[in-house]
Amino acid sequence: MECALKSAICALKNLPTLPEDYKTHVLDELLGATGLTLPDNLVMKFCILRDWTVELRYQTKALNAQYARKFLQYVKEVKQWLESETSPR
Repeated sequence: MECALKSAICALKNLPTLPEDYKTHVLDELLGATGLTLPDNLVMKFCILRDWTVELRYQTKALNAQYARKFLQYVKEVKQWLESETSPR
């Protein structure tokens, strides 16, 4: 999700590389930097996604498989929306 948002920033701002200002892991900040507004059907899904943190990579507690599948589905849906908003028309 982080990479998709950073890619969207570059595409929408016509930037060849990501400026230092956008080198963050905070998904809310990255979404805001795109200037896009999530459609209503993705708002709650993005709220789940933004709970992801870099520290989760090192968590030893196992996550629920159903939660993981739902999380990945939400990533897919938001990523598809981002791609539709950044593709040439």
